[in-house]
Amino acid sequence: MKKISLIISLIFTSVTGILTSCSEDYPGPDPVDVTANYSNKFSNPNPTLTLAYNGENMTGKSVDFSTVKGETANLTFYDILPGEKALKLTHIPLTGDAEGYSFQGKGIGTTTQSTFNYEGRVVKGRLILNLADVTMANANLWAKNYRFADVEHGTGKVIADEGNGYQWEEKDDKMTSCAIYFRFPETEEATETSYNGQNMGSVLQGLLGYLLPCVLKDITLEPDGNIIANYSGDAFNEENKDLFIGNVLTAFLNMDIEDQDMITDAIKDYQYTTSPKGLAYWFQRDGKIVIKLDLPAIISQVASGSGKVIDKNIISSISDAIFSMDALKLKSLLKTVNGQLQNEILGFIVSMNDQSFATFFDWLSNGIPMHIKIQNGHSYIYLDKEGIAPILKLLGDFHPIVLKMLPSLLPPEMAGLAGFLEPLIDMLFITWPECALLVQSFDLGLDLVPQN
Repeated sequence: MKKISLIISLIFTSVTGILTSCSEDYPGPDPVDVTANYSNKFSNPNPTLTLAYNGENMTGKSVDFSTVKGETANLTFYDILPGEKALKLTHIPLTGDAEGYSFQGKGIGTTTQSTFNYEGRVVKGRLILNLADVTMANANLWAKNYRFADVEHGTGKVIADEGNGYQWEEKDDKMTSCAIYFRFPETEEATETSYNGQNMGSVLQGLLGYLLPCVLKDITLEPDGNIIANYSGDAFNEENKDLFIGNVLTAFLNMDIEDQDMITDAIKDYQYTTSPKGLAYWFQRDGKIVIKLDLPAIISQVASGSGKVIDKNIISSISDAIFSMDALKLKSLLKTVNGQLQNEILGFIVSMNDQSFATFFDWLSNGIPMHIKIQNGHSYIYLDKEGIAPILKLLGDFHPIVLKMLPSLLPPEMAGLAGFLEPLIDMLFITWPECALLVQSFDLGLDLVPQN
């Protein structure tokens, strides 16, 4: 009996040993120990993810890593590649050792068709991931350095009101080029509505056509999706402020910029700063270029520039609210942030009504899709009527804020203009947008000239 018991015991021990050795026969550590979500989000005091994007450290992100047998793995990138909210890579070959697993390969975005190489290593409690050669689809066409188009005048048609009804007329000195692209089709019937809609575009072309080159020297669309700009705040310095405001008012009232010298002379001594990477991105989707802002990164940059510190948990919560499409939570968080920053732009955003904020939230979550075309050496990045309609509807929210700020914006010697400008501001923010929404079509955007 003892022999039988001994034999059974030996058999049981052998089988158990075989089963145990099989269950632990992995190329590296037990897959359970490395299968996890790895994060370097702002709220994480002990980040488990080290992430590089084309050589630049990237924070505020998370990645899922999973493997069953230690032979292949799945990776899911959450909002890391521009335009890819959750990009999953499967069947990635693994090379294991006693401490962890290494892997590498090539990937492609499912939504944007962007391409990249990846290389990484995972050990228990830590994922190191390097993304290299990240390239947006059609980067060879659009990834360039751009400056704004010069101011030019020529012959063109406009809707005129000569007292005997509205009609299309030739104008010898129409502004045909500047930083702002505005196309109003001549197929539009000449009516009071279309006349006002045209004026809306013309005043924005003159106003923004002067303002933008005073703030931005150039814009670069990087192949990896980053948008970089050389910007200046010198226009708002005490020594430049009066000239800047005077020229802005002239462009606004005339719906025109006199000539390129009006801009060149004003900015000749400006100093420029290059914006950091990671604040704004571009990518291609459905034949359009989409511009997407990284709001948490922008807020962190603004706070840093003003010498203030925002709780990292709030920054992380802002990222989560955008990712989970929770507009109400985001608005509440931005109110908290603005209580510390007292930023005018943030203040405007949190004061939006719910409908307007929903539009803003959609842009943050999905980006702003814009048309792009190349013609006669110019690259036009623009919105059509459908795309710009939400912006026109937002102008009503700006109206009371601009009226309130108007006296403080004007230099003392121009203070008397406030009463004169108020009716014009009413037209710009109320009357003209309403008319513009009623016309058949128009395009408004940036007029850029590629430099490389």
